[in-house]
Amino acid sequence: MPKDMALAWQQRSDSDLWGLLGRLFDAHPGWSDAECRETLQAWREARRREPWQVKLLIAWPRWRQHHQELRNGLAQAGHMSWPQKCRYCEIWSANRPVMSPFCGIAEILLEVSEPERRQLQAPSGVAARRLQSEVVVVSSDATVESFAEFGGARQLIWALETSGLSWSLHQPWSGRVELDTQQVKAVVFWSYRHRSNDFVYHAMAFEEACRTHRIPVINSIQRGWDVRHSTTLNRFREAGVHCPRCQKFSSVEEIELAYPLILRVDGIHQGQQMQLVHSADEARALVDATRARFLLSGGRELPPPNLAIEFIDVADAEGMFHKYRAYVVGSKVIVRHKTKGPHWLVNFASSESTGGSGHAKGCSTAGSEADAGLLVRAGRASGSDVTALDYSITRSGEYVFWEANRLFKMNGDKGYDAPSPVAESMARRRAAADRRLGESLKSLLQERLGK
Repeated sequence: MPKDMALAWQQRSDSDLWGLLGRLFDAHPGWSDAECRETLQAWREARRREPWQVKLLIAWPRWRQHHQELRNGLAQAGHMSWPQKCRYCEIWSANRPVMSPFCGIAEILLEVSEPERRQLQAPSGVAARRLQSEVVVVSSDATVESFAEFGGARQLIWALETSGLSWSLHQPWSGRVELDTQQVKAVVFWSYRHRSNDFVYHAMAFEEACRTHRIPVINSIQRGWDVRHSTTLNRFREAGVHCPRCQKFSSVEEIELAYPLILRVDGIHQGQQMQLVHSADEARALVDATRARFLLSGGRELPPPNLAIEFIDVADAEGMFHKYRAYVVGSKVIVRHKTKGPHWLVNFASSESTGGSGHAKGCSTAGSEADAGLLVRAGRASGSDVTALDYSITRSGEYVFWEANRLFKMNGDKGYDAPSPVAESMARRRAAADRRLGESLKSLLQERLGK
């Protein structure tokens, strides 16, 4: 392996490594299957020598169900080129940051045989199911009842039904289908349970078929599948949207950002295992402690932090930290709520329990056209047509964007029940904001369908 590539490894996660390997295979289309296998085997052996990978592999045999899911998924995907195989493993690892050591995934990829692939594919003689509704909603849910468990999905259903559009759910792995291009006017990708049965990979293949047939796609999975914090923050920066700097790391000694820093696991959401550290010594103690717990638990606890994020102090003159949430749907913005508290970690749940938290700026839209334009730009940078942005505003009025949530929950969803009592006026305002999400989804559908 070239020395510069070996150095690049040191700051890459296992999922990033699959992306790097895929680009290498893309750059050498003339390589034979044997040459590609030999390259993967060499990378696996090189990765195996890294201390953290060694420790992960100790826990790897305990995740047998995880192994079988991956094996079945690779087999069901059918024949793939080596760049496609790497893409599959990149997506798998990114969506499962706790249980996807590069060496373990590589071992299974090398073992899956072509006969095994053919056995799990749909028989060629089975007739294709014809999709004929005006809007096809691609989801991991098999029924409308399970799809409607989450508030965002309920607002989408409301938008579809009040638009008078016929619609149907489709699981992208459910056998051969045929798109009726005379009937199907648009396909919406709605991916809350995106880890189910390799939803992302199958949905990306379905989206490619939509584009081949020139069927409009809403909420692209190809552009918006990667919900890791590092990806979102880098996209914000590329779009000129102010956000904290970040750096991936495998050891604290690699961190080049200035302290204080927020350390977290890239891709783990809902504020889990986020810690503020003020020095390298404090960071090292945190990483060592969480690593020990992770290994002692056999992988049941969260892994140690691997992402450092610049700490930006957004406290007001009274020492209170504020964070806003806004839905961005196409070019429309709905500012949902503002949370506040004395601690720097202000998350969704705290908005339901902290006194004084209420609807942001007392209105349903951003404060000015410039504000709305900035929020739309941040939403588009995420790659999704529908997203929930988390951001703060500094004392000087500057916006700081923290993340974009393609997969978001709302009041009433599991784990986000409003405590009792909640001020009736606050509940009414939030319900109104949620319905504005539905109205914006309805406008987006009508715009894309030319109605």
